[in-house]
Amino acid sequence: MRLLKFRQSSPTDSDYDSDAVGLGIRYKTPFGPIRFDVGYNLNPTRYQVATNPGVEVQQLTRFNYFLSIGQSF
Repeated sequence: MRLLKFRQSSPTDSDYDSDAVGLGIRYKTPFGPIRFDVGYNLNPTRYQVATNPGVEVQQLTRFNYFLSIGQSF
């Protein structure tokens, strides 16, 4: 992985940094914290998908939501 490469040159290129920003909230419960996080991907990954007529290029979503219960690690 290159440290200062922030753009994907092609859908098969995985040698770049994918950056995101986000925020989260935590609520303490007797069985562990409940966590809700929202992230925004600044440069989402593009990838190839084999379809019936050929190959299609798709991209991951920019917004990501995470809900979890318990400690992170």
